[in-house]
Amino acid sequence: MENTKIVIKSVLIGTVIGAAIGILLAPAKGCETRKKISEKGEDLINDIKDNFSAFINGIADTYTQIKGKFVNTLDNNAN
Repeated sequence: MENTKIVIKSVLIGTVIGAAIGILLAPAKGCETRKKISEKGEDLINDIKDNFSAFINGIADTYTQIKGKFVNTLDNNAN
């Protein structure tokens, strides 16, 4: 679980740095640069949402598995 957090943070940081360098080094007019920054920001937000959804789904799956094991243990001990 900790490794997943580290990977997600690393990907996000790498994306932001890469986008910033790409935008700053590309020759373009101010309005074009602002548009690119806005688009990259939207892409980053979508990536964050996707990663967060995957993280939450992983937690939900883990919870379901633990709950199932707990219920099975209770049933086995009750018999």
